[in-house]
Amino acid sequence: MNWLDVLRSNLVGPDSQWFWSMVEAFILAVTLTLIYRQVAAQRHSNMLQTLRDFEQRWFSPEMVKSRKYICT
Repeated sequence: MNWLDVLRSNLVGPDSQWFWSMVEAFILAVTLTLIYRQVAAQRHSNMLQTLRDFEQRWFSPEMVKSRKYICT
């Protein structure tokens, strides 16, 4: 039996279950990593949006007027 026959029997033959389980586990790990990165990017985006909204409220004319009134 040469190496090509061994490879063929391990990929498509009856002894191929371990290979496809390994491929499935690898794809699952990659998918979970990509999902985690997407969630982290979304979290950072939401944080920046919140800071931008806060800054807009802080420097709005009403807030400036209120802060000036409180300080006097």
